[in-house]
Amino acid sequence: MKRVVLSLLLCLFVGGLSAQAPKAEGQKKSAEQRQQEFAEMKVRLVAYYTAEIGLTPEEAEVFWPIFDRLQKSRWKINHERFKLIRPRRADEAPVDFERFNKRILELKVEEGKILEEFHKEMSQVLSPEKMYKFYCAEEKFTRNMTKRIEKK
Repeated sequence: MKRVVLSLLLCLFVGGLSAQAPKAEGQKKSAEQRQQEFAEMKVRLVAYYTAEIGLTPEEAEVFWPIFDRLQKSRWKINHERFKLIRPRRADEAPVDFERFNKRILELKVEEGKILEEFHKEMSQVLSPEKMYKFYCAEEKFTRNMTKRIEKK
């Protein structure tokens, strides 16, 4: 069953890649292209985590809604943090570094609380071994995506 799901996800991903039009050098991606890339990344993520953690269909049914909530919360925090640490233009108003540093730290603490909540909730669904596999898979997936982006 797991192999069938993974094969289907892989086919969807490969089919989506072959349907993409090549992007000219320096050309910005359209919103549609970005959405398609995000959807493809989500398919890779689901297939990867499911395989790495060894989720059963029953576990996956509970795991993915909780994981999606975690990702949405983290995205909001990271979006705000990235706005604070983005490079500044010379013509922008001076930055109150003390205030920025304090807010960045607050956001990191907030993310830690969200992760702690996630862990408590997921511990009701997954065994300690599968929770460990989740944390390992998360690190590996992030590392692999970073390498993929660097190659582009």
